[in-house]
Amino acid sequence: IDSEIDKDHPDLPIVEGKTFHPNTDNWYDGSDYHGTFCAGIIGARNNSAGVVGVAPDCALYALRVNQGGFGSIENIFAAMMWAKDRGLDVVSISQWNTSGANSPDEEPWPDMVRGASILNAAGCSVVGIAGNSGGFPNHWVTNPGRCPNFIAVGATQSDDTWWGSSSFGPEDLDERMAVELVAPGSNV
Repeated sequence: IDSEIDKDHPDLPIVEGKTFHPNTDNWYDGSDYHGTFCAGIIGARNNSAGVVGVAPDCALYALRVNQGGFGSIENIFAAMMWAKDRGLDVVSISQWNTSGANSPDEEPWPDMVRGASILNAAGCSVVGIAGNSGGFPNHWVTNPGRCPNFIAVGATQSDDTWWGSSSFGPEDLDERMAVELVAPGSNV
């Protein structure tokens, strides 16, 4: 669940795609290839060209919720329910509040909590970015990764130290809303 994905990328065979943004006609047109980037980290095929994703044999679905980097919670929730109806096993949502969490005790977004709960009950794991505001004064884990039933992912550098842009904390954040998993994210 992201922005568009390059439909002609040889390493990313898309099983099915759909747009949930009301101002877009399809899941692949545009110039914001953040979705392509994220899909490659997940599912780039092991074909001796370029990189190999962490799950190179997975079935990739392209669910577009953004246009020009902007979307809405309603778009994301609609894509989550589509994923549930299709019986997907894992949903990855690399969306975040670009200004970071408003406060260290920011409440989880109710629609994302509800969507993740519905997906979890259907047997689907929901992965969300912790955020890219690690260098901001409000560096805390942001929504939707902060929501319970999301696996909040942070990023490390190649030497396994924390990547400075990856959101974290606050220290007293409930463990159900904190960073739960980290993976290489700098210069990937």
